[in-house]
Amino acid sequence: MQPISVPTDATTGLANDDEDVERTEIVDLADRHTSDLDIALMWARRSNRLWVVVKHRADGRTGRIDASARNALDVFNHPFGYATRAAGGGAA
Repeated sequence: MQPISVPTDATTGLANDDEDVERTEIVDLADRHTSDLDIALMWARRSNRLWVVVKHRADGRTGRIDASARNALDVFNHPFGYATRAAGGGAA
């Protein structure tokens, strides 16, 4: 695990007020890439929060999906299944 310096909230999905506090405390636990998506599992050391960032390369849209220690790897592997639930469109 390597700490990363995060330049923008689009990379981490953090709100601007969270970004300054956690900029050097964020670890990219895993990342993967498809033909059109970049997907990263992120962890904030200080708050112990986990989330997945999904970026669509073609148009630059970025989404953040909060995760727990229990489901983080599943959210990372199947982000769209969790994005639907987070938006209120799926079963809990």
